[in-house]
Amino acid sequence: LQMSKLHKPFFSRRLVDYVLIVGTEETTYDVFGTANTIHHPRLLRRYPSEDYKDFNLPPDVVYFCQPEGYTSSTASQQAGNKDATSFIFTLTEKDSGMRRYGVSVNFYETFDKPVNVDDTNQYQQTNQHQGDSPSQAKSRSKSKTFLLSICVISHHAFFTSFRKCINIIREIIDSHPVCLEDGNSSQLWHSLIGNYVHDIKYQKVVGEVEDWIGRFLKSPTPIPGQTRVEIELLDKHHSPIVLALPKSSRFTLTDFPVHLPVELLGVETFIRVFTCMLLQHK
Repeated sequence: LQMSKLHKPFFSRRLVDYVLIVGTEETTYDVFGTANTIHHPRLLRRYPSEDYKDFNLPPDVVYFCQPEGYTSSTASQQAGNKDATSFIFTLTEKDSGMRRYGVSVNFYETFDKPVNVDDTNQYQQTNQHQGDSPSQAKSRSKSKTFLLSICVISHHAFFTSFRKCINIIREIIDSHPVCLEDGNSSQLWHSLIGNYVHDIKYQKVVGEVEDWIGRFLKSPTPIPGQTRVEIELLDKHHSPIVLALPKSSRFTLTDFPVHLPVELLGVETFIRVFTCMLLQHK
């Protein structure tokens, strides 16, 4: 009985462990007389704010979200690169061999040139520039794009489903009535990632988004082979995301679309590769 307990795989009742928002911090260096700015990954927000007793958030997880960092440029230069990209990664504990999975969606968000409004004095100084000349105002309003990442960390490999959840978070923010009224969502992103914005309407929306993330974190894990979980992330007019796990006696779940390898490899090659995998042929 003790041996069976030792070899029993760990099962987490939490569907999602952490939701992270990762941005960048600037480092400027000189190359042959030319100043270059590199943005290294930086954790901007994490939900929940405290670690779990059975799983501390690794401090270097940001490098998994943005392994190559990002070089900043003007908004016009990055106009063609604003589509979101997504990928997955695995965090493995050295001692126990326990695995956690990460799903990250990276996208570019356009902001004005960095203006800190972290305190009242700086905010007042910013307002003093409202009487600048058109050329000065234009230089101040020059935009840059920055790389942002939303990442979900979980013990469960619901890759496709978690990617949908992250995209829904982005949709909630970008299509919020406040953002549509202003014509863009940059101010709301500013508020969400920790740059204080002196506008109560944005603070209220940030509260709504964080409440939504809080409810998402409380979602239960389906019992393998017995139950399923339906998550309604939007209103009832949208189909819920359905999650289920196979029994422990069956193959583990791999939440990837089956049509992708068929399209990429072709039917015959896919069947041959899949057969080799089942037979454990290298």
